[in-house]
Amino acid sequence: MSKKAAAPKKQQNYQETTNTGGGVNDVKKMLAMAENKMKNNKSNQNLEQAFKILSEICNKDGENSQAFKTRGNCYNLMGDF
Repeated sequence: MSKKAAAPKKQQNYQETTNTGGGVNDVKKMLAMAENKMKNNKSNQNLEQAFKILSEICNKDGENSQAFKTRGNCYNLMGDF
């Protein structure tokens, strides 16, 4: 018997994640995705994408303190004090 190679994992963007219904797990995935983009901020494009994701979370869930804190950190990395 031969084993099949695992299919490459598809990388989701924030638009795909937000179209799944906006559940708690989706928000956690979006937050993790934004934090990952901020850690790998090799270009302003990553920070802008992270900012869009975080703003979307903040607009949907006004009580998500982690999203607001992370968005503040994103502002800081972008030099917008």
